[in-house]
Amino acid sequence: VQMDKLVVGGKTDAEYFADKKPEAQASYNEDKAAFAALFRTELMNRRGDLVGPPPASGDNTFVMRPHFVFWEPGYNIGISSRAAEATVVIDVLDPTGQNILDEIRTTAKAGGFASGSKMRATGEILAGYTARYLKDRFVCAPVD
Repeated sequence: VQMDKLVVGGKTDAEYFADKKPEAQASYNEDKAAFAALFRTELMNRRGDLVGPPPASGDNTFVMRPHFVFWEPGYNIGISSRAAEATVVIDVLDPTGQNILDEIRTTAKAGGFASGSKMRATGEILAGYTARYLKDRFVCAPVD
């Protein structure tokens, strides 16, 4: 999962990161890594039939390039709260990885108290949305 275009609550990822104390920076980096790992794992669990080495002919293959592009951590201050929100854009590319065939943009929200658990939850939710879209959009032959 690429994160080079990530915007956090209206700031670039670098700006958001720079405003944090070292402990919070480490936690934030762990949360992003967990988001990516959970997204990959959940997508594999739901649509592992799409993942594998391409057939020798190269026919009927495509490359998926996910980008984590937006994160709003939300807040919870007792009488007022806002759910966290995450957006992933997945470029579906031809076998060369050069030409975009499709773009999938999906957003998920999650509540709770800890920003990290909300980020992880949205990663799993977004993988589920992506898997459902792929199931509806692409007919896949089994990979030998």
